[in-house]
Amino acid sequence: MFLMDTWTDEMKRLQGGPFFSLVLSDWLAVANGSSENMKMKLFYGHDDTLSFMLNSLNVYEGLSNIPPPYASGMILELYQDENSQYR
Repeated sequence: MFLMDTWTDEMKRLQGGPFFSLVLSDWLAVANGSSENMKMKLFYGHDDTLSFMLNSLNVYEGLSNIPPPYASGMILELYQDENSQYR
């Protein structure tokens, strides 16, 4: 159940693509200075949604069909180093 909707690369793109496109556009806005007031953005989802995102990034070890633990989360961070480079 936790991998079926993201089994192939196309399915990963369809399930995770819209979310990761939103994250990327937010990060680019911050890096370009057009959204300098944004400090944090939170999203909530269910265990299957979290497994879709993690599997789209190829970091979910859900082959045994075990759901992510209760109250799990995923943190994506954009930071700026001392040379003003975003990473």
